[in-house]
Amino acid sequence: MFTSLLTNEEFKHQFIQRFAHQLNTTFKSNHASELLSSMIATIERDMHSHINRWEEPINYNQWEHHIQQLQEFVTNRPTHLREYIQSHFQLHGFVEINIAKATTEQITMASYDFEVEEGWTGKYFNDVPLTIDIPNASDINASSTDESVVSVDNNHQLVFVGSGESTIIFSDDLGNHLLSIIVKVHS
Repeated sequence: MFTSLLTNEEFKHQFIQRFAHQLNTTFKSNHASELLSSMIATIERDMHSHINRWEEPINYNQWEHHIQQLQEFVTNRPTHLREYIQSHFQLHGFVEINIAKATTEQITMASYDFEVEEGWTGKYFNDVPLTIDIPNASDINASSTDESVVSVDNNHQLVFVGSGESTIIFSDDLGNHLLSIIVKVHS
């Protein structure tokens, strides 16, 4: 069923960019490492008695070795998954998104709402359009400083045209600045 859904171009594009967004947020290395550290801290004090009772792992050093493997896994996972998606869907290059300036508190990117942090960066896929919007704002205008790198349609869908850097500026109908995003396209 999922394979059939991927034959729909719109679904496939949404899936790819939502996947990328999850790698930039939920599964970002530092976020996943913090979550893992929190879990380790919760059970670490009980590991000696657990090992004595169940003899698994064999000793505390082995448990620490397993923890190290988990830490390496959460650190490397986003890179490996990006490479897999890129290979599976035959995509070429990445796009770096950097929130440069924001007067709004929340945006929608790849169909996910999230709080805006100036300086936030994320990687998305070059061959797939990315939609960015500002909830609870009406009559938003979006423009690109270099249409040969990124074009923006009326639905705020960014289409990555060529290599280079461009700034996407979002403003309301009165011309008030809401959001600036620096986009670097690597083909």
